[in-house]
This record gives sequence, structure tokens and C-alpha cells, in this order.
Amino acid sequence: DSGASDIIFTIDTFGGRVDSALRIASAIGAIREARTVAFVGAGSDGMGVSWSAGALIALSCAEIYMAPGTSIGAAAPVVASPDGSMEGAGEKTVSAVRSQMAALAEKNGHPAGIALAMVDADVELVEVLVDGQALALTADDAAALERERGSEAQRGRTLAAKGKLLSLTAGEAERYGLSEGTVADLAALGQTLGGLSGLVELNPSFADKVVVFLSSAALQSILILVGLIALFIEINSPGFGLPGSIAIIAFVALFGTNMLMGTVGSLEIILFIVGMGLLVVEIFVLPGFGIAGISGLALIAGA
Repeated sequence: DSGASDIIFTIDTFGGRVDSALRIASAIGAIREARTVAFVGAGSDGMGVSWSAGALIALSCAEIYMAPGTSIGAAAPVVASPDGSMEGAGEKTVSAVRSQMAALAEKNGHPAGIALAMVDADVELVEVLVDGQALALTADDAAALERERGSEAQRGRTLAAKGKLLSLTAGEAERYGLSEGTVADLAALGQTLGGLSGLVELNPSFADKVVVFLSSAALQSILILVGLIALFIEINSPGFGLPGSIAIIAFVALFGTNMLMGTVGSLEIILFIVGMGLLVVEIFVLPGFGIAGISGLALIAGA
């Protein structure tokens, strides 16, 4: 809106939630007025990686640049098991993320084979040399190119064998056409992009950090637990007191932060308000605990 010619997204992450990454990628992909650039940087306060969901976000940008010593890849979706450890997601989820990664690569001119091999360990990625240019292709695409070009296409090393996820260093990403170039820092990137002037840096504000903290998985679980326990105590106590107030505060914090993060819509709010209303009716109007209270708890749980 301010007329920027370029928007650079600095990426430094081990990854995160798939749904959040998809929303970020969608927001970046909707930008038409400026060139979008992903920069995987390296600094004393960072990790120098763009892994998992970070790779998906990088692919949503029109161009990718990386600093020396950084890496990108390992984007297979995982889920938390009952014992707290992480394990690979099912084929349905892998297929969906794989297709989206390939679609982003196709849209922005990034090598599709690399995107596929980052998500799916069943994809074998190999190097093929054609007229001195190194290509990263799936085994099937490499075989098709060899049939078409004959001796002009020479197969090189295996970049990702079956059963292994692909990760690339900055040099490898540039060699195989994923990265546009390797630059030391933002200043060097600005020169590479044509000498950017009027550079404006945006960083998360204190309010942003508070919302991120309140919407973290651990705190969200605590808020739900505290809210439900306080509700149970309030329902089994005469009148309306401290437990009810605690429950309201917990649920307002729960839904409010998720509204700010864009993960809660009007349906969840309506269900929650109606559920709370039924509980209020149960506590103050109807004796005992009956259909209103049960319905209220069901709607709250649904929300």
C-alpha cells in the first residue's frame, strides 16, 4: 500500500504449523504490486535454516536468496503422537502438502522436483547434466529426459535417495536453480536486487509477541483446561463467583488471541456465546443440572 517495489521476507525457522504456513504462503502469493523475495539469512541471533514450513513459505516467493552456511528443506509434515514424540503424517496429509509445494514451485518458476523431494521421502531426486547445466529432477523425469536427449543428458549423483528427505545447502540450492544467488546479508541482497533505496524494516511489535505467546500450543492447552475446570466448579457452586470469572477470562483469552491470529471465525464465537448463555440459564434460572447445562457444555466443547 505504501508503494514498495520489493518485499523481502527474512526466514529463519525450524518450521511450524502447516495451516499457519499455508495462510502465510497464501498472503504472500496474493501480492501483485511488488516483487516478493525470500531471504534465508545467517546471523549471531539466528539459526540459518528454512526447514519444514519455512521451505513452503520460501517457495511462495517469486525469488529465493540464501546466505552462506544456511540450508533449506526437510518439509515433510509431522504430527504429535500420544507419547509426545513426532512422527510422520499420513499419506493424505503428505499428498496435500506435496501438491501445494509443487504448485507454489510451478507458479514461481522454482524446480518442482526439489519441492516434491523436500516433502515426500518416496521421491528419488537425481542430478542430470545437460549442456553444462545441472538440473535436479525426479528419477522418472530424469529417465524421460535421458530418452529424449540421449547422451546429451548425463546423470550425476543422487541428491535424495528413496526414504530420505531432501535438504539443500545455499550452494546446492543455487546450483540447482532453487536459489537465485548466495549473498552475505540484506545489504548485499539489496545491491543484487538493483540497489534498493528507502529500505524500511518491519519487526514484530510487543503486542505481536504477546499474541504469539498467548496463542502458543502449550498455553492454549492450559487455558482450555483452566476454563473447563473453573466452569465445572462454578456449576457445582451456588450463585456466580470466582471460578466463573476465571472461566470467562480463560475463554476470552483463548478465543480472543485466535481471532487476532485469524484462526477463529464467527461460527466458533456464536457457538461459544450460546453455550455460555445456556450455562448461565442453568446456573441462575433452572434448578439442578439438566438439558441446558449439558447443551451449553456441548456447544462450548464444539467451539
